Amino acid sequence: MSTFNSLSPSSMHEVRVPGNAAFTIDSHFTFIRSIGSGAYGVVISALNSHNNEKVAIKKIPKAFQDEIDAKRILREIKLLRCMNHENVIR
Repeated sequence: MSTFNSLSPSSMHEVRVPGNAAFTIDSHFTFIRSIGSGAYGVVISALNSHNNEKVAIKKIPKAFQDEIDAKRILREIKLLRCMNHENVIR
């Protein structure tokens, strides 16, 4: 998973995807396409211009509004961090 040190509003841009979901992402990511959506959010594919790698970005609206959903989302993040697969970005 990527980490961002200091993101100023000027280094961000908004991407709109089908279904009217809006992603605010760092300017070094270029939107490629919408990958899909599920129970928790929408996933897009983007290109990281710093290393020319494709990444997947998942937007989970109101991720911590419900305690049970928040625990499930955190569990998913922890599991994904442990996986070593070409389709999982760590």
